[in-house]
Amino acid sequence: IIPCKKIGRRTLYTVDSGGFADTEDRDEDHTNMLCKFLRGCGGINAFVLTKNCADPRITKETKEALKIYEDCFGADFYKHMIIVGSHADADSTELDAWESDEIDLRAELVQALQLKRNKELSKSDREGIPTIPIGVENFEEAVEEIHSLLKTKFSNKI
Repeated sequence: IIPCKKIGRRTLYTVDSGGFADTEDRDEDHTNMLCKFLRGCGGINAFVLTKNCADPRITKETKEALKIYEDCFGADFYKHMIIVGSHADADSTELDAWESDEIDLRAELVQALQLKRNKELSKSDREGIPTIPIGVENFEEAVEEIHSLLKTKFSNKI
């Protein structure tokens, strides 16, 4: 849990939920600790799913972790999600694939989690999940886009 930025009178915290599907099978402990923190934090603006564009598949472990969050927060979880595609640097094959829609992380997520079947999500909810490419050379623009989303689309907490 990292306090990383002041926005007005509030501090923005980043909570890294790494640890799902670890080799020591501590998912339940991890989830309980994370939920305890999230319940006491005053609300959540956004969930950021980071996927490496070199391997955009939504793995079984990622699906299981996302389902746990869906169980905790319902469809609002997806309504407060941002997808970040890493390793998308200028002149990289990943950025070229991103820009040509060969890599579509939103479509991967919708398909992998069968979000079209989720009656609590409208088509605009599914299509409205922001996707942002980020790399070493464009991280400042990507972070600014995330910051802008936090001030606008994700200003209300769940």
